[in-house]
Amino acid sequence: MDFSQMFAALHIHYGTHKIGDLAVAMRVERPTLSGWKNREAIGPLLAHLAENDPSALSYIFSTNKGIEKAVGIVTPTIPQGRESPLFKYFSALEAIASAENREDELLEHFKNLIQKYMGKVENDYEIA
Repeated sequence: MDFSQMFAALHIHYGTHKIGDLAVAMRVERPTLSGWKNREAIGPLLAHLAENDPSALSYIFSTNKGIEKAVGIVTPTIPQGRESPLFKYFSALEAIASAENREDELLEHFKNLIQKYMGKVENDYEIA
């Protein structure tokens, strides 16, 4: 999936047609969203969605044929929920972080992993 296809899927998910409306729906400033779009900055965009609207990520990367047809992509089947081989590790990390009152630290580690695997985050982007 390229950036324009992912952006189109976001418009479908939020029911918007204009970037200003999409920015409002995503709870982000319009210039920030425009900057991500112009630079095709997938890392900051996915990090924002992961923190603020995980359902949008599920929608973008779902295997819903209607979405795929609308944005012209074919998405491989990705195990989700308990079917994912990573589920037990995420569950264990979450349980430990919660028990030790270190959820914020775990969240920072996940944000860093997203940045590492999705590309460099531009200097003007700050993960909240």
